Amino acid sequence: MMKWVKYALFLAIGLGLAWYASKDADFDIIWSATLQLNWFWAILSMVTSYVAMIIRGYRWNILLAPLGYQSRNSNNVHSVAFGYMMNDLIPRSGELARCAQCIKEHTILSAHDISEGGLIVTLLESAYCNNKGFEVSSNNSAIRKDAYWLGESQSRVVVSCDAASLSAIESAAAKAGICATVIGKVTNGAVKVEGEDWGNISVWKNKYDTSIENKLK
Repeated sequence: MMKWVKYALFLAIGLGLAWYASKDADFDIIWSATLQLNWFWAILSMVTSYVAMIIRGYRWNILLAPLGYQSRNSNNVHSVAFGYMMNDLIPRSGELARCAQCIKEHTILSAHDISEGGLIVTLLESAYCNNKGFEVSSNNSAIRKDAYWLGESQSRVVVSCDAASLSAIESAAAKAGICATVIGKVTNGAVKVEGEDWGNISVWKNKYDTSIENKLK
């Protein structure tokens, strides 16, 4: 029952947004343009777009294969489509959309994709919000260090949780065909990477917030 309620709710929201976006439009002009539409090119455009999503879905598995991870291609394709839809609604939200179920169940405290700057930048940006630090390690990964910490693979998302929720998140990820790896823990401000002391998060946050300002002085 709840499944159909969700579908009805999203359909209502979609129709409401469509009405709001077109309430001042001249439908005579729209209808006239529709009648003149070349449906061959319209359909070709839609088919080409979906083929591009299929290719991106397969690309995910190609990128994940060297890491030892595997997900069903159908899940990857539909995740790409869902991500694009979310990006249209809320810019840059697509990569986090797949975390929505865990967030809804309050098992995840934060989530951040690594598509801009890689894993280390994501960790720093996530830590700035509450002035928390982190202690992380690559766990002797076979991946090159630069690729591991700075690679901007769109298929990876960093999430944080309390210790009691860890097993639930790992189970949810396994059920969805997603590999989840524990890379470290949250600290009160200290930043440690591969056992090296990187100072306090407040220092990094200050550099992040004032770097352009200082360059312009």
